[in-house]
Amino acid sequence: MRQTTKLETAKVWRIPEFRGLELLRAKYVAQSFPRHTHQRYAIGVIEDGALGFYYRGENVVASQGSINLCIPGEVHTGYSASEAGWAYRMFYFDPKLLQQSASEVADYSRPLPFFRSGVIQDNDLAQSFCQLHINLERQQTPLLE
Repeated sequence: MRQTTKLETAKVWRIPEFRGLELLRAKYVAQSFPRHTHQRYAIGVIEDGALGFYYRGENVVASQGSINLCIPGEVHTGYSASEAGWAYRMFYFDPKLLQQSASEVADYSRPLPFFRSGVIQDNDLAQSFCQLHINLERQQTPLLE
């Protein structure tokens, strides 16, 4: 699905082989998301500008190079925190996929992951997530990779 205006673009797609992993690449300037929730984990990387959002009782800002997070069922908003808007790449993970992955890494059964903070400042992790997202957008990238 593609949606485009002069200022804003959004592309959404799914990867069925990863429990229907949903991905979004978007640039928003005037877009404002009212209070809402997701059934999946929302994890993204801010590529440009800044995203402001209400999360877990506070207003936070995710600026360029940071990771924004939201756990399933958590009420949050989304709006531009800079005059130029924000561009980001989002992953919407099925909770069972993250729980299974965490359990495999730990080598024992783990509960669902919980993210207290809505923003993580970690350039290396952000770059890794961004590159993974770019690779998953390229149809020629093998899924095993």
